[in-house]
Amino acid sequence: MHLLTDLYAAHPFWIWIALAAILLALEIMTGSGYLLWPAAAAAIVALTSPLHLGAGEKLALFAGLTLLGTLVARRYWPNPLRPHGP
Repeated sequence: MHLLTDLYAAHPFWIWIALAAILLALEIMTGSGYLLWPAAAAAIVALTSPLHLGAGEKLALFAGLTLLGTLVARRYWPNPLRPHGP
């Protein structure tokens, strides 16, 4: 467990970029649209590395951005699988 915490402490940017890449790859494989916003949120959290936020703050930011992105996208992004007519 110390190896993971040491790795995160030394390279938090790359951990978040790797998470974003994994989520984006899963989104491409499934095509569901559900993993696109967590991938974008992970990329945004990676860009906050110069702010030196703690791990808990980054997780909270990730969760908040994921919820916000998903809710906004579900509200305003058209769903091609939903029927449009009567």
